Amino acid sequence: MILAAAAMSGSGFLNWGLAAGQPTPPTTRSVPASDLRAAASEQAVRAAEASAAGGVDGVWVIAEAAIQFSDEMTVQEARSRARTEARRKAIEQAVGAFVKSNTVVYNHMLAEDLVQSIVHGIIADEQVLDEGVREVGARPNERATLYASKIKARVRPVRAERKVEVALTVRLNQNVFRAGEEMEIRIISDRDVYLHLFNIGQDDSVTVLFPNRFARDTLIRADREATFPDEAQRARGIRLRVLPPAGATRATERIKVIATRKPRDLVKAKFREGVFEAYEGKDTGMMTDLLRELALLEDGDWAETTVPYEVHN
Repeated sequence: MILAAAAMSGSGFLNWGLAAGQPTPPTTRSVPASDLRAAASEQAVRAAEASAAGGVDGVWVIAEAAIQFSDEMTVQEARSRARTEARRKAIEQAVGAFVKSNTVVYNHMLAEDLVQSIVHGIIADEQVLDEGVREVGARPNERATLYASKIKARVRPVRAERKVEVALTVRLNQNVFRAGEEMEIRIISDRDVYLHLFNIGQDDSVTVLFPNRFARDTLIRADREATFPDEAQRARGIRLRVLPPAGATRATERIKVIATRKPRDLVKAKFREGVFEAYEGKDTGMMTDLLRELALLEDGDWAETTVPYEVHN
Protein backbone atom coordinates (compact mmCIF):
# COMPACT_ATOMS: atom_id res chain seq x y z
CA MET A 1 0.00 0.00 0.00
CA ILE A 2 1.25 3.45 -0.84
CA LEU A 3 0.17 6.61 0.87
CA ALA A 4 0.45 9.54 -1.52
CA ALA A 5 2.64 12.23 -0.02
CA ALA A 6 3.24 14.57 -2.90
CA ALA A 7 1.78 16.32 -5.89
CA MET A 8 1.57 13.94 -8.83
CA SER A 9 2.34 14.86 -12.41
CA GLY A 10 -0.68 16.08 -14.32
CA SER A 11 -0.81 12.82 -16.27
CA GLY A 12 -0.55 10.82 -13.07
CA PHE A 13 2.37 8.66 -14.21
CA LEU A 14 4.74 9.41 -11.37
CA ASN A 15 3.64 8.91 -7.81
CA TRP A 16 6.08 9.65 -5.01
CA GLY A 17 4.85 8.10 -1.81
CA LEU A 18 5.61 6.89 1.67
CA ALA A 19 5.24 3.22 2.43
CA ALA A 20 2.52 2.46 4.93
CA GLY A 21 3.63 2.75 8.52
CA GLN A 22 6.55 5.05 7.74
CA PRO A 23 6.69 8.34 9.64
CA THR A 24 6.30 11.50 7.62
CA PRO A 25 9.74 13.07 7.06
CA PRO A 26 10.15 16.33 8.93
CA THR A 27 9.68 19.54 7.03
CA THR A 28 12.88 21.52 6.73
CA ARG A 29 13.54 25.05 5.54
CA SER A 30 16.56 27.28 5.37
CA VAL A 31 16.39 30.66 7.05
CA PRO A 32 18.49 33.33 5.30
CA ALA A 33 20.72 35.66 7.27
CA SER A 34 18.96 38.90 8.07
CA ASP A 35 21.62 41.26 9.32
CA LEU A 36 21.51 44.93 8.47
CA ARG A 37 24.11 44.76 5.70
CA ALA A 38 22.37 41.98 3.82
CA ALA A 39 19.05 43.80 4.09
CA ALA A 40 20.58 47.00 2.79
CA SER A 41 22.16 45.19 -0.14
CA GLU A 42 18.91 43.38 -0.99
CA GLN A 43 17.02 46.67 -0.91
CA ALA A 44 19.51 48.12 -3.36
CA VAL A 45 19.19 45.14 -5.65
CA ARG A 46 15.40 45.36 -5.71
CA ALA A 47 15.67 48.99 -6.76
CA ALA A 48 17.05 47.90 -10.15
CA GLU A 49 14.54 48.13 -13.00
CA ALA A 50 14.43 47.40 -16.72
CA SER A 51 13.50 50.23 -19.07
CA ALA A 52 12.32 48.27 -22.11
CA ALA A 53 12.87 45.09 -24.09
CA GLY A 54 14.84 45.63 -27.29
CA GLY A 55 16.21 43.76 -30.28
CA VAL A 56 19.76 42.95 -31.24
CA ASP A 57 20.92 46.30 -29.87
CA GLY A 58 19.92 45.13 -26.42
CA VAL A 59 17.96 46.64 -23.54
CA TRP A 60 18.69 49.53 -21.20
CA VAL A 61 18.42 48.64 -17.53
CA ILE A 62 19.08 50.48 -14.29
CA ALA A 63 20.72 48.48 -11.52
CA GLU A 64 22.03 49.33 -8.08
CA ALA A 65 24.23 47.41 -5.67
CA ALA A 66 25.92 48.10 -2.34
CA ILE A 67 28.86 46.40 -0.64
CA GLN A 68 30.16 46.80 2.88
CA PHE A 69 33.53 48.28 3.63
CA SER A 70 36.07 46.05 5.33
CA ASP A 71 38.98 47.34 7.40
CA GLU A 72 41.51 46.68 4.64
CA MET A 73 39.39 47.99 1.75
CA THR A 74 40.13 51.27 0.01
CA VAL A 75 37.47 53.51 -1.53
CA GLN A 76 38.72 52.54 -4.99
CA GLU A 77 38.36 48.84 -4.22
CA ALA A 78 34.87 49.37 -2.78
CA ARG A 79 33.84 51.32 -5.88
CA SER A 80 35.12 48.59 -8.18
CA ARG A 81 33.30 45.84 -6.29
CA ALA A 82 30.04 47.81 -6.12
CA ARG A 83 30.12 48.52 -9.86
CA THR A 84 30.90 44.88 -10.64
CA GLU A 85 27.91 43.75 -8.60
CA ALA A 86 25.68 46.37 -10.23
CA ARG A 87 26.79 45.13 -13.66
CA ARG A 88 25.96 41.55 -12.68
CA LYS A 89 22.49 42.63 -11.59
CA ALA A 90 22.01 44.58 -14.82
CA ILE A 91 22.86 41.50 -16.90
CA GLU A 92 20.56 39.35 -14.78
CA GLN A 93 17.65 41.75 -15.38
CA ALA A 94 18.36 42.02 -19.09
CA VAL A 95 18.42 38.24 -19.49
CA GLY A 96 14.95 38.15 -17.92
CA ALA A 97 13.80 40.75 -20.44
CA PHE A 98 15.27 38.73 -23.31
CA VAL A 99 13.41 35.61 -22.18
CA LYS A 100 10.10 37.45 -21.79
CA SER A 101 10.38 39.24 -25.13
CA ASN A 102 11.37 36.08 -26.99
CA THR A 103 8.98 33.53 -28.48
CA VAL A 104 6.70 32.26 -25.71
CA VAL A 105 8.42 29.41 -23.88
CA TYR A 106 5.98 26.87 -22.50
CA ASN A 107 6.92 24.51 -19.69
CA HIS A 108 6.61 21.42 -21.88
CA MET A 109 9.50 22.72 -24.02
CA LEU A 110 11.76 21.42 -21.24
CA ALA A 111 11.90 18.15 -23.20
CA GLU A 112 13.68 19.91 -26.07
CA ASP A 113 17.33 20.88 -26.48
CA LEU A 114 17.53 23.85 -24.12
CA VAL A 115 20.82 25.26 -25.39
CA GLN A 116 18.96 26.52 -28.48
CA SER A 117 16.79 28.75 -26.26
CA ILE A 118 19.50 30.25 -24.04
CA VAL A 119 20.48 33.91 -24.46
CA HIS A 120 23.33 35.52 -22.50
CA GLY A 121 23.91 39.21 -21.98
CA ILE A 122 26.97 41.43 -22.27
CA ILE A 123 27.21 45.12 -21.35
CA ALA A 124 27.76 47.26 -24.45
CA ASP A 125 27.37 50.73 -22.86
CA GLU A 126 27.35 51.95 -19.29
CA GLN A 127 26.61 55.17 -17.41
CA VAL A 128 27.18 55.73 -13.69
CA LEU A 129 24.08 57.49 -12.34
CA ASP A 130 25.07 57.73 -8.69
CA GLU A 131 27.60 56.25 -6.32
CA GLY A 132 29.28 56.93 -3.02
CA VAL A 133 29.59 56.07 0.65
CA ARG A 134 26.38 55.42 2.58
CA GLU A 135 25.89 55.15 6.32
CA VAL A 136 22.97 52.89 7.32
CA GLY A 137 21.50 51.77 10.63
CA ALA A 138 19.35 53.60 13.18
CA ARG A 139 21.24 52.47 16.28
CA PRO A 140 24.95 52.79 17.01
CA ASN A 141 25.49 49.05 17.28
CA GLU A 142 23.66 48.48 13.96
CA ARG A 143 25.42 51.10 11.85
CA ALA A 144 27.37 50.03 8.81
CA THR A 145 29.30 51.79 6.09
CA LEU A 146 28.41 50.78 2.53
CA TYR A 147 29.56 51.83 -0.89
CA ALA A 148 26.63 52.01 -3.31
CA SER A 149 26.76 52.21 -7.08
CA LYS A 150 23.84 52.84 -9.44
CA ILE A 151 24.38 52.36 -13.16
CA LYS A 152 22.42 52.50 -16.39
CA ALA A 153 23.62 49.88 -18.83
CA ARG A 154 22.79 48.70 -22.33
CA VAL A 155 22.95 44.91 -22.33
CA ARG A 156 23.21 43.13 -25.66
CA PRO A 157 21.89 39.57 -26.20
CA VAL A 158 24.33 36.82 -27.21
CA ARG A 159 23.22 33.31 -28.19
CA ALA A 160 24.60 30.41 -26.18
CA GLU A 161 26.94 27.88 -27.78
CA ARG A 162 27.16 24.19 -27.02
CA LYS A 163 30.34 23.45 -25.08
CA VAL A 164 30.64 19.91 -23.82
CA GLU A 165 32.69 20.32 -20.66
CA VAL A 166 30.48 18.14 -18.45
CA ALA A 167 30.01 14.50 -19.51
CA LEU A 168 26.64 13.38 -18.14
CA THR A 169 25.26 9.84 -18.36
CA VAL A 170 21.69 9.04 -17.30
CA ARG A 171 19.94 5.65 -17.32
CA LEU A 172 16.80 4.19 -15.83
CA ASN A 173 16.50 0.81 -14.15
CA GLN A 174 14.30 -0.14 -17.13
CA ASN A 175 12.84 1.60 -20.16
CA VAL A 176 9.37 0.02 -20.15
CA PHE A 177 7.28 -0.07 -16.97
CA ARG A 178 4.06 -1.70 -15.94
CA ALA A 179 1.66 0.20 -13.72
CA GLY A 180 2.92 0.31 -10.15
CA GLU A 181 6.52 -0.60 -10.86
CA GLU A 182 9.25 1.45 -9.24
CA MET A 183 11.63 3.66 -11.16
CA GLU A 184 15.23 4.41 -10.29
CA ILE A 185 17.19 7.13 -12.06
CA ARG A 186 20.96 6.65 -12.14
CA ILE A 187 23.29 9.52 -12.97
CA ILE A 188 27.05 9.78 -13.31
CA SER A 189 29.12 12.85 -14.22
CA ASP A 190 32.82 13.33 -14.87
CA ARG A 191 32.75 16.46 -12.67
CA ASP A 192 31.19 17.53 -9.39
CA VAL A 193 27.76 18.87 -10.38
CA TYR A 194 24.42 19.95 -8.95
CA LEU A 195 21.37 18.12 -10.28
CA HIS A 196 17.81 19.01 -11.25
CA LEU A 197 15.52 16.14 -12.32
CA PHE A 198 12.20 16.56 -14.12
CA ASN A 199 9.44 14.37 -15.52
CA ILE A 200 7.68 15.57 -18.67
CA GLY A 201 4.33 13.85 -19.02
CA GLN A 202 2.56 12.77 -22.18
CA ASP A 203 0.04 15.54 -21.46
CA ASP A 204 3.01 18.01 -21.38
CA SER A 205 2.83 18.51 -17.60
CA VAL A 206 6.17 18.96 -15.85
CA THR A 207 7.00 17.62 -12.39
CA VAL A 208 10.16 18.67 -10.55
CA LEU A 209 11.45 15.42 -9.05
CA PHE A 210 14.66 16.74 -7.53
CA PRO A 211 15.30 18.82 -5.53
CA ASN A 212 12.08 18.29 -3.62
CA ARG A 213 10.54 18.97 -0.24
CA PHE A 214 12.56 16.30 1.57
CA ALA A 215 15.76 16.24 -0.51
CA ARG A 216 17.55 19.55 -1.06
CA ASP A 217 21.24 18.58 -1.33
CA THR A 218 21.71 18.34 -5.11
CA LEU A 219 25.48 17.86 -5.24
CA ILE A 220 26.92 14.65 -6.68
CA ARG A 221 30.63 13.89 -6.83
CA ALA A 222 32.59 13.21 -9.99
CA ASP A 223 32.67 9.62 -11.28
CA ARG A 224 30.34 8.36 -8.53
CA GLU A 225 26.99 7.01 -9.65
CA ALA A 226 24.06 8.70 -7.90
CA THR A 227 20.67 7.00 -7.65
CA PHE A 228 17.31 8.69 -7.25
CA PRO A 229 15.68 7.82 -4.89
CA ASP A 230 18.85 6.96 -3.00
CA GLU A 231 19.14 4.44 -0.16
CA ALA A 232 18.54 7.02 2.55
CA GLN A 233 15.27 8.11 0.90
CA ARG A 234 14.16 4.54 0.31
CA ALA A 235 14.92 3.65 3.92
CA ARG A 236 12.37 6.29 4.92
CA GLY A 237 9.76 4.57 2.78
CA ILE A 238 9.99 6.94 -0.18
CA ARG A 239 9.40 5.36 -3.58
CA LEU A 240 9.08 6.57 -7.15
CA ARG A 241 6.30 4.60 -8.81
CA VAL A 242 5.18 4.71 -12.42
CA LEU A 243 1.46 4.86 -13.13
CA PRO A 244 -0.47 5.26 -16.39
CA PRO A 245 -2.79 8.25 -16.84
CA ALA A 246 -6.48 7.75 -16.29
CA GLY A 247 -8.09 6.02 -19.26
CA ALA A 248 -4.79 5.30 -21.04
CA THR A 249 -3.26 1.89 -21.64
CA ARG A 250 0.15 3.04 -22.91
CA ALA A 251 2.10 6.28 -22.91
CA THR A 252 5.59 7.72 -23.42
CA GLU A 253 7.12 10.18 -20.97
CA ARG A 254 10.59 11.65 -20.51
CA ILE A 255 13.05 12.21 -17.70
CA LYS A 256 15.09 15.39 -18.04
CA VAL A 257 18.34 15.83 -16.09
CA ILE A 258 20.15 19.16 -15.92
CA ALA A 259 23.56 19.30 -14.24
CA THR A 260 25.26 22.58 -13.32
CA ARG A 261 28.78 23.11 -12.01
CA LYS A 262 27.53 25.84 -9.67
CA PRO A 263 24.58 25.58 -7.26
CA ARG A 264 21.51 27.18 -8.84
CA ASP A 265 17.83 27.21 -7.94
CA LEU A 266 16.68 26.73 -11.51
CA VAL A 267 12.92 26.71 -11.00
CA LYS A 268 12.42 28.68 -7.78
CA ALA A 269 10.33 25.82 -6.37
CA LYS A 270 8.45 26.59 -3.16
CA PHE A 271 7.62 23.00 -2.06
CA ARG A 272 4.48 24.24 -0.36
CA GLU A 273 2.73 20.86 -0.10
CA GLY A 274 3.62 17.31 -0.91
CA VAL A 275 7.03 16.24 -2.16
CA PHE A 276 7.01 17.49 -5.74
CA GLU A 277 6.11 20.69 -7.52
CA ALA A 278 3.99 20.10 -10.63
CA TYR A 279 3.37 22.54 -13.48
CA GLU A 280 0.93 22.61 -16.38
CA GLY A 281 2.60 22.21 -19.76
CA LYS A 282 0.96 25.31 -21.25
CA ASP A 283 2.11 27.56 -18.43
CA THR A 284 5.29 29.61 -18.88
CA GLY A 285 6.55 30.56 -15.41
CA MET A 286 8.72 27.55 -14.59
CA MET A 287 10.41 27.50 -17.99
CA THR A 288 11.02 31.25 -17.90
CA ASP A 289 12.78 30.94 -14.53
CA LEU A 290 14.84 28.00 -15.76
CA LEU A 291 16.07 29.70 -18.93
CA ARG A 292 16.92 32.86 -17.02
CA GLU A 293 19.04 30.93 -14.50
CA LEU A 294 20.85 28.88 -17.16
CA ALA A 295 21.61 32.04 -19.13
CA LEU A 296 23.58 33.37 -16.16
CA LEU A 297 25.96 30.39 -16.37
CA GLU A 298 28.88 29.94 -18.73
CA ASP A 299 28.03 27.67 -21.67
CA GLY A 300 30.40 24.96 -20.45
CA ASP A 301 29.11 25.03 -16.88
CA TRP A 302 25.96 22.96 -17.45
CA ALA A 303 24.76 19.92 -19.34
CA GLU A 304 21.42 18.30 -20.15
CA THR A 305 20.17 14.83 -21.00
CA THR A 306 16.68 13.55 -21.84
CA VAL A 307 15.69 9.87 -21.42
CA PRO A 308 12.34 8.55 -22.71
CA TYR A 309 10.42 5.68 -21.13
CA GLU A 310 7.12 3.87 -21.65
CA VAL A 311 4.43 2.86 -19.20
CA HIS A 312 1.46 0.55 -19.79
CA ASN A 313 -1.08 -1.46 -17.88
